[in-house]
Amino acid sequence: MASKIKVRLATPKDNVAVGKLLMDVDPRLQIGYAPVNDVRLYQWILEIIQTGVLAVADLSGRIVGVLGATPYQPPWSLQYAYDVDFFYILESFRGEGLEDHLLKAVEGHVDGISAQLGYQVPLTLQINTGDRAEAKVRMMSMKENYTFTGGNFVRTLADGRKEEDQTD
Repeated sequence: MASKIKVRLATPKDNVAVGKLLMDVDPRLQIGYAPVNDVRLYQWILEIIQTGVLAVADLSGRIVGVLGATPYQPPWSLQYAYDVDFFYILESFRGEGLEDHLLKAVEGHVDGISAQLGYQVPLTLQINTGDRAEAKVRMMSMKENYTFTGGNFVRTLADGRKEEDQTD
């Protein structure tokens, strides 16, 4: 990891920088999700900071990577789990170990919650790699204590209209 990059937990002051990073996600990964509403995005990021955990990779005030997770209680359980909401690192900073450092920061937070609750809180991690199979294979092979359980399918806009033509 580049020596100037510091991985830390986010504060509300990081809200705008995290939001801008997420809005600039590599276009190859955008596969027809609902369009972003800036106000709702910033509200969501603040909720994650307040109720969950958000780790950032900070390069002298510039956020170059993020991993945010929130707690949820499955309807069938009395226990909680954490679900990763987003995990993104600017392409030019990948391969420097930031992935592991961000994940370890979030795992540390979840482990602390586990100690408070008295049971191991699961952490689910879903990734969107677009059509890059090599990224999927790399993620599936690099993490100990994680089990690959499948993936997500997204029904995209199939009627020929572009996202910006859709109503809110």
